Amino acid sequence: MNFNEQMAKALAQARELQQQMFDAANQAGGDLKPQLAETLRKAQELQKDLQPARNGIECDGRAACERRLAASQRHDLDGI
Repeated sequence: MNFNEQMAKALAQARELQQQMFDAANQAGGDLKPQLAETLRKAQELQKDLQPARNGIECDGRAACERRLAASQRHDLDGI
């Protein structure tokens, strides 16, 4: 086998591997779509639930506000 034949064979193998990786990535993405959609729905629901609490928190400083918000979010997440 000469150099050109070896190079053609290597390129063909690389194209085949690339196609296999593309197919695997597409399949994995398709498998995750229902889970991602459910996670997004829950996140949007949680965001709606947290919005009144976020708006009602009176903060005496940015750090205090962030601590209160984090504690509120943690408490809400514990209930899930």
